[in-house]
Amino acid sequence: MTEAADTAGLLGRVLPPLFVIVGAPLVIWWARRRRPTGSALRVTARTALTKGSVLAVVEVDRRRLLVGATDQGINLLSELPTKGSDEGDAPEIPATTPGPWTSPIDHLRNLTVRRPARPRPPRVHHR
Repeated sequence: MTEAADTAGLLGRVLPPLFVIVGAPLVIWWARRRRPTGSALRVTARTALTKGSVLAVVEVDRRRLLVGATDQGINLLSELPTKGSDEGDAPEIPATTPGPWTSPIDHLRNLTVRRPARPRPPRVHHR
């Protein structure tokens, strides 16, 4: 067999699985991005307080709500002033979830970025 035939055979065996491994997730991501969500509910910020509790800012029908969620249920804590309202300047809360304008690379970067470690309590040596 010639070297060109070996190379063509190798490419014929390697390229189809490579297209499936790389192409399928890209097609799924593209299809999900193009489909409208149809929901007027949007979580604009959230933070975990403990293992089973979360604080979240939720926007529904031009209202901003501060919501607390635990394993037992969800509670409305407060209604926040909307952006641009004359009730005072509400501080801008950075979104922790990627918006519809982020690329897959930015989304992966947000998932894998290192957060500052919590300080450890000092060790106590018993004698």
